[in-house]
Amino acid sequence: MRYQGKLVEWSAEKSFGFVLPNAGGRKIFVHINEFANRWGRTRPQVGDLLTFEVGLDAQKRSCALNVAPVIAPQQKKLAQVRSDTREFASVWNTRLAWLWILVMLTLLALSKLPWKFVAVWGAINLITYMLYAIDKSAATRGAWRTPESQLHLLALLGGWPAAAIAQQQLRHKTRKPEFRAVFWFTVIANVGATLWLAARGAEYLQMFR
Repeated sequence: MRYQGKLVEWSAEKSFGFVLPNAGGRKIFVHINEFANRWGRTRPQVGDLLTFEVGLDAQKRSCALNVAPVIAPQQKKLAQVRSDTREFASVWNTRLAWLWILVMLTLLALSKLPWKFVAVWGAINLITYMLYAIDKSAATRGAWRTPESQLHLLALLGGWPAAAIAQQQLRHKTRKPEFRAVFWFTVIANVGATLWLAARGAEYLQMFR
């Protein structure tokens, strides 16, 4: 049986809160894992109207299960438009990432960049993708998250192609405007610095030869 209620408490850090049934009674515990991943934003907010089932958790406490938002038709349409826009941007971000990988390999083939430099760049991308995967898993489980500053630093150091690919494949870090803005700053900065090194930075690349 499904019930309807309002989210009256929510801890973004701990990824859980409490929902108060419209029919009355006590507040019911709810964890982020029970939310359907089809919201127009990243996290639930206090005041959201929800539908849910009631069950027991591992400690035999009452908890909300299979939680879904109550979305008005207009809000649902707006959420779909936003989702389609994010998907379109994500596809092009991935294409740009693969294009840049091709550019890096071309610069290596033309001896514009030393192989050690490209090898380090490849390792940074591997680490970046792994951290995105770990952070996605942590977000799902409500566990400790990877600081966004670390993800941005890796992108700035050259790991942005892996970050762009991970964002699409893992459906992660695609909804927060502030994160996206900083991410694109790191992309522009890294691409500019790399092209400058390939054209005029031979002396700075000596350590990789």
